[in-house]
Amino acid sequence: MSRTRMAWTGALMLGMLLAGWWLGRWTAPGSDTAAPGVSERAPLYWVAPMDPSFRSDRPGKSPMGMDLVPVYAEDEQAQPAGTVRVAPGVQHNLGVRPIGLVAGDIVSAIGDFQREFGGAVQRRGQGHTGHAFAHQG
Repeated sequence: MSRTRMAWTGALMLGMLLAGWWLGRWTAPGSDTAAPGVSERAPLYWVAPMDPSFRSDRPGKSPMGMDLVPVYAEDEQAQPAGTVRVAPGVQHNLGVRPIGLVAGDIVSAIGDFQREFGGAVQRRGQGHTGHAFAHQG
């Protein structure tokens, strides 16, 4: 390998290293330089992750020793009773795919689910089994 080629390779590697350091510093949580357009949100209070009835006006540890989780104003918007909200990041990690609700026969819906996903659904209730399939695993 020629000296010129080695010099260019070294310069390229050094440039990539510096670019990675700069990007990591610019996007790191709690860094001194915030991303443009990001506004600071002030939490209303902090709650224990395992016991939502435990609230604190400042960050710290819960009685179970876990870090308290901040609750923001947009988290406190009025929701009807029984509403469950799952964060978009958690939905993505779980692989949730939203579908629309359709009124119809539950037996045909279970059959559609089994055909699409290859899963077995057990019905709890009265009735009989028309076909039984063994899972070859």
